[in-house]
Amino acid sequence: MLAYQKMRHSLIAAIVILASAAGSARAQDLAGLRFQVDNDWFDFWQRSVDRPDENYTAGHALRLVFDATPGWMRFSRPDCSSARRISAAPSVCVQTFATLTQQIFTPTHDSPMPVSGERPYAGLLLGEFGVQFAQPRLLQAAGIHLGTTGGISGAEAAQKAFHRLADLRRPQGWAYQVATQAVVGIMYGSQYMLTPPRVGRRTALTAAAYGTAIATTIQSGANAGVEIHAGHNAPHPWMSGSSSDRRRFRVYAILGANESWVARNLLIEGNTPYTTGLVVKKPFVFESVWGLAAGAGGYFIEYRAISMTRDYETGPSWHRWGAISLIVGTP
Repeated sequence: MLAYQKMRHSLIAAIVILASAAGSARAQDLAGLRFQVDNDWFDFWQRSVDRPDENYTAGHALRLVFDATPGWMRFSRPDCSSARRISAAPSVCVQTFATLTQQIFTPTHDSPMPVSGERPYAGLLLGEFGVQFAQPRLLQAAGIHLGTTGGISGAEAAQKAFHRLADLRRPQGWAYQVATQAVVGIMYGSQYMLTPPRVGRRTALTAAAYGTAIATTIQSGANAGVEIHAGHNAPHPWMSGSSSDRRRFRVYAILGANESWVARNLLIEGNTPYTTGLVVKKPFVFESVWGLAAGAGGYFIEYRAISMTRDYETGPSWHRWGAISLIVGTP
């Protein structure tokens, strides 16, 4: 019962964060919606009994992008809602975005008590709200992070409820999870098209480089990478074309890689006497991704397989999980 009460409280907190973030944008100006579920059970190329259930074990994210932008956030530039009334592919326009994320982390080998060499149990519930400047070749975004770790994140309740239904195992160590701590911070990110930015035109290949930096009360660092989409009518990564362009059938493969610099991460390093000093974080972490996506009429389904090198010294050499996304609008 206590687990369900915590889950209910976390859902209330999530609704408040997302509602406050999206309140200034109009629903009819929704440019894109992505609902993504991450889980290491989605390693479909492995037998179910061989799939991991550890480290970054599950996550959920809902991201909304709006063409409407409040006047004080436009910096004398038009929002995309106004700009697209003039051109289907404006030279520059402004959007707002809101993202709600929950992430669940567990040790490699479960135990009712913290064990040296094993990362602590940890949960994160995070809201992100910001503004992005969209051009055919360049996307720049800046935002704020607001959230929490600990029991109110809902991670413990979510994992226990899943395993109760799936009858796989009972997680043992949540009593000693990373403690509740407010998450406040900022982020900046940019994406740059390496291939010609053919907005609204048929193309078989798009490639984009990207970079992100964050600084919050629990995490700080930066990453950089590249992602390639190749196939039939591969879409522009962040700009949609005309209504006829959005109706096209698309199917494409995804291939990407990135490197992260981790200056600080309390989800690994801990924030209590029971969770601090269990492991030593790695300063650099490499991640690769491959996947497939298909859709038509502005509706897509996407699968990604992610592989990450160890993010702490005694962690597994590679950790793998899958991500399934349902997308409306811009992929």
